[in-house]
Amino acid sequence: MTDRRFSGDKLQHQALLLAFIDAAPYIRQKIRQNAYSQLNIENKNSQIQF
Repeated sequence: MTDRRFSGDKLQHQALLLAFIDAAPYIRQKIRQNAYSQLNIENKNSQIQF
């Protein structure tokens, strides 16, 4: 019984992993956009200060 549950967890883990790998380019793009917008905000702030 515990073995069946464990294999179920393993399957679920693999499915999550595959979904994450599928979403990786989108996630990477989002992270890049966030990083760039963060840089832009910092640049604007530094321009205001100086």
